[in-house]
Amino acid sequence: MYSMPYHNPTLNEEQNRIINKALDAQDYFLLVGPPGTGKTSLILRNLTLELHKNPATTILLLAYTNRAVDEICEAIEEVDFLRIGSEYSTAEKHRPKLLDKNIEQLKSRKELKDLLEKTRVFVATVAAVTNKPEIFELKKFTVAIIDEASQILEPQIIGILPLVEKFVMIGDHKQLPAIVLQNKYKSQVKEQELQAIGLYNRSNSLFERLYTLCQKNVWTWAYDTLTYQGRMHIELADFPNEFFYEGVLKPARPAQTIPLEVSSTTSNTVEQLVLHRRLSFIATQPVLDDKSDKINTHEALLTAKLVEEIIKLYHREGKPFFADKTVGIITPYRNQIAHIRNYLQTQGIENYEKITVDTVERYQGSQRDIIIISFCINKFYQLKNLVSLTDDGLVDRKLNVALTRAREQMILLGNLDLLQKDVVYGALITYCREKKVLIE
Repeated sequence: MYSMPYHNPTLNEEQNRIINKALDAQDYFLLVGPPGTGKTSLILRNLTLELHKNPATTILLLAYTNRAVDEICEAIEEVDFLRIGSEYSTAEKHRPKLLDKNIEQLKSRKELKDLLEKTRVFVATVAAVTNKPEIFELKKFTVAIIDEASQILEPQIIGILPLVEKFVMIGDHKQLPAIVLQNKYKSQVKEQELQAIGLYNRSNSLFERLYTLCQKNVWTWAYDTLTYQGRMHIELADFPNEFFYEGVLKPARPAQTIPLEVSSTTSNTVEQLVLHRRLSFIATQPVLDDKSDKINTHEALLTAKLVEEIIKLYHREGKPFFADKTVGIITPYRNQIAHIRNYLQTQGIENYEKITVDTVERYQGSQRDIIIISFCINKFYQLKNLVSLTDDGLVDRKLNVALTRAREQMILLGNLDLLQKDVVYGALITYCREKKVLIE
């Protein structure tokens, strides 16, 4: 049991409770952080700051991607820490904290020993710390906190965990999983001894396996879930909340419940979408005369027109438009990414090169005020690569991430006939039709 109950008046009751559970955990603690719940900016940050108050505690902070490690460095910047990694994969602001750069300035082994002893927080990607095993010979860690844990395969992390006294894993197995090359049939586990410990699929993370075991055995002290999300307006959060998160998500800010209000009026259909709807789904047709199945000219041109109307609306309403923050575009193929960028340029969109057009994989962890999604599906076979289902088949992890990137508005573009052949996309289309936000 931690010496005193933790309480931070800037956090809500749930966040304080979860940090107390993480502090009290004996061996490990698992935290599910759905989109926009502040798992890094609030929980990881405040948990680290509290642990750091004890001079006997040493902390290892890990994540799967360098982008996430940059975010961790940003969250704990008032703490003295060192980062393990390369300057080429580290944000310029945090490069002075790199271990190798600090070692370069030392003149003796004693100075190196003193540096390692006085530094109680180390930050790295899992790959970076794995490639520097000598750090564990020179430094003993009390706690490891692992962000993006649901993206890390067991073999990637299992060798690190015995080297720390306790670990806290933060992730969301309903968002993008670890990247594997094997298909689901080749990654299945058939050995009964492994199935007995919950290892049914080698493409799943240790986080997901342990979380499933905790739920099955009702080990409630070892896991919890954040439920207050501060990103999405409730109209945008409604579908992922009900279909992917069993309705547990709640708005964290009053602004997330405010109706969409603008002073402008128009008879233009595209403008009406931007003016009056938080969520819209525009039915498109497959474009079969394009040079590639991975291009849809109709959707690319419509995306550019939507961005143009959004910019006009912002100017009329006196709202600042930031190309790198206000709007973002998600589409599954590089060909379509290039196609959309070309139309943004030819439509004369201001600062078009700053608008992020990318895949859903690259968008995880990011957010924009308005998100446009071009599903770009022209043939039935493309559904296979568009979908990434959890083992129970209830959650499409790619779709979940895509639908939870927007703060204020989202516009979906896709072929209904093809998309509705998938169960989850079919549910989304039915939902949009019932909400009267589907334009066929």
